[in-house]
Amino acid sequence: MERKPRKLVRVRVDFSSDSEEEAFTGHGYTEELNTTGCQIETSTILPPGRYLTLRFYRPNATEPIQVQLARVRWTKGRKFGVEFIQVNQASQTKLDRLAPSSEGDPIHNPLANTGCAITSLTILLIDDDPDARVLYSKVLTNAGHRVLQASGSVEAMQLCLDHATIDLAIVDVVLAAPELQLLAKTARFRRVNGPQLIQDMVAIRKELRTLIISALDANQLKGYGVVTGTIPFLQKPFSKEQLLNSIATVGTLPPLVWTAPSPISDRLDLLSAMS
Repeated sequence: MERKPRKLVRVRVDFSSDSEEEAFTGHGYTEELNTTGCQIETSTILPPGRYLTLRFYRPNATEPIQVQLARVRWTKGRKFGVEFIQVNQASQTKLDRLAPSSEGDPIHNPLANTGCAITSLTILLIDDDPDARVLYSKVLTNAGHRVLQASGSVEAMQLCLDHATIDLAIVDVVLAAPELQLLAKTARFRRVNGPQLIQDMVAIRKELRTLIISALDANQLKGYGVVTGTIPFLQKPFSKEQLLNSIATVGTLPPLVWTAPSPISDRLDLLSAMS
């Protein structure tokens, strides 16, 4: 039996991000589309790692198909490939109908492009709020990252020693000590808040990318003597897209690097990142 050529699905797609720092909207047309991702042609330039909301406009349809969360996996010229991360059941059913494959002709995977592809990260998440840790960890895991959790500075420092690979640390500014928990006199690490913990972790690992989070805004932090400097900062509460976009941004920045303290000071110099 002669195999019929596969029909490429080309529909208009709008994409957007609600990140406070890099909110934007754009549009293009699908060149390849299946139920797990698509390739988009557009004049908007997006870096790998960006997280988006997508809306596909079918001919003669009154409502678009919405993909709540997608990740840019690669870019090449005027095209980029995205992976669908979160799609509700109704939208998934519509995608199944929109992107059928001819018998014997499996749909080409639009994500199969090795140029500029992003990789999963090992992320150390430090927050004294257990509910927040569960929520953030779920978002990061669903996005393909490996998550190590710590409730405070002592646990975080131990994880820094136990794990050879930590690509990024997400650090809450205020880290309360667990209730009714006392440190032994021989404890190896001290309980400190986020800014000091970052310095201690960098001293162990020699270099580390970091994202600071807090319920306080930047001005309030300054009132407590905390200046984030060039370290990316994300204020709570934030959306999962804002969190993932911030992580993608941190990944493009140089890591904090430890340098030996000067003879006249025992303060770590994080290349002026905290000043």
